[in-house]
Amino acid sequence: MHVKLNYLDFFFTGFCSSLLASAVDHCDASQAYLSTLLTEFDDIVGIAQAYFKKGLFQESQKAYERALSLADCEQDKACILTALAIMEYKQNQVDAAKTLLFKCSMLQEPNIESLKALCTLGLIKQDATLATAALKELLKHRERKDNVYETCLLTSAVYALQGRNIAVQRQVSKAIHSNPADPGLWSLLSQLVPRYTPKNAKGGAIGGTVAHILGLNHGKKALLNTAVNQLALGCHIAEDEKNNALKNIQKAAHLSPDDPTAWAVLLAACHAENTVVCLRNTHPRRTNLEKMFVATISAKTKEKNFPSSHAQLLEEWSLFQAITGLSETGKTLEAEALCTKGLKHFPEQPTLYLLLRQVQCKSLLQSHKELPDAILEELRKAVMSNSTSVTAWHWLAQVYQCQGMMVAAEMCYRKSLQLASQQGNWNGKLSSLLRLAKLALEICMANISNDHWQSLVQEATMEALKLSLCPVGVLLQALLQYNRKMGSRETRRMLERVVYQLGYPETVVSVARWYLLRHLYAKDDYELIDVLIGNAKANGDVRTLELDKKLSAATSS
Repeated sequence: MHVKLNYLDFFFTGFCSSLLASAVDHCDASQAYLSTLLTEFDDIVGIAQAYFKKGLFQESQKAYERALSLADCEQDKACILTALAIMEYKQNQVDAAKTLLFKCSMLQEPNIESLKALCTLGLIKQDATLATAALKELLKHRERKDNVYETCLLTSAVYALQGRNIAVQRQVSKAIHSNPADPGLWSLLSQLVPRYTPKNAKGGAIGGTVAHILGLNHGKKALLNTAVNQLALGCHIAEDEKNNALKNIQKAAHLSPDDPTAWAVLLAACHAENTVVCLRNTHPRRTNLEKMFVATISAKTKEKNFPSSHAQLLEEWSLFQAITGLSETGKTLEAEALCTKGLKHFPEQPTLYLLLRQVQCKSLLQSHKELPDAILEELRKAVMSNSTSVTAWHWLAQVYQCQGMMVAAEMCYRKSLQLASQQGNWNGKLSSLLRLAKLALEICMANISNDHWQSLVQEATMEALKLSLCPVGVLLQALLQYNRKMGSRETRRMLERVVYQLGYPETVVSVARWYLLRHLYAKDDYELIDVLIGNAKANGDVRTLELDKKLSAATSS
């Protein structure tokens, strides 16, 4: 709180007391103030501050009310009313705090800090009407040289509360355009993009890099934010050895070894790298780290004294990620043991119960044996206990697909799509659409003649491409065309569009290359085959080269 101080009338004792209060020696500060004649405005404010810091709210409130009666200017009144509002909020008297802050806004000379406090109160209590009204009043006085970062943060937070995700990013981008040398704004951009506009993760990663270059104070956090954006973007070592999510988060963890968030992102980056390795059919290099990460994150949250709700969310998430990682690398028993251990710590967590069922049923699903109705019902109940989880519905769809229940699988994907749309979950919506298209395409390629599935591939991929020009959507459309008319010129054109498009992931291009080679052999187009094989060699596409040998041998014989 900033109050105008009259130093001509400020006695030495009062001055020393202020120093004591700022040094957090509250008992000495209170005694020093009480030893003086409390008649001056500044002295009374000083004792009020000392009482407040000591936690004596009633005494502090009386002192502030006395100071309010002596205040001779609007700004001093606003500051005292704001302090009283903070005190009421500390005592969970939200309505009283709101009333006091409203009084501040009604003064002839509005106080910027009071308006910020009112807006913040609206945000904390998820009151969009209050937060929006306070922000509107605050922005009327933006010509004053107040903190650009704070104003931008409040405005973005209000937009987020209103559900205007795109406006969140645009607000920060506008602030950066006017203040390009402010590392705090660049860091804020990189922090908000993954949550509110993940399809712009490339811009978020750039924002983190710029923040790291501009300011050392933001360097550690900027590296972490850059890594999160790169994870959302799919940047991995195979594509860029020097600038990728794993490299950046390793740097961030090295600079901030006590930050549990950095360790959580490092866990995610290792999992992403192992997933890419599996897709490329090579051996994972970062194994047996999951349990170490979980233990480290749990220990660091306790050391850092994180808020209990935040610490629990971080620990639960790391546990989910570790269990998934162990399961995907074939360590089913370890995954099950970790899941059982987690349920002892978080018995009310339905996601852990679902994960346990997923781990236990993995071998059964991989065997492609028909599951009894009782087990299917048990799995459905596990998903229903996580009915707001998009990924839970994805998993149930895969279970039904393994059982040959394609219509039931389609309904699950549609349910996940509906949920993602309601939640404003861009990633969940895109993933649901692509999974739905892939399901329909697999049925089409099994030569099951039904116009419904072909239409579903077209419909789902078109909607996905409206959300993002994703390579997987383009590939699925090309494969549908291949299935319809394997030898047509349009088939070659659509597959070439994927193979020779710069910037597409090799995991996607490799699939298109494999089908394009089959098409070219069917057409006996050896000139284009040579071009394609040259491309496969340049990119180390072993599967396509092996197929070329087989098709070449079959043709020559």
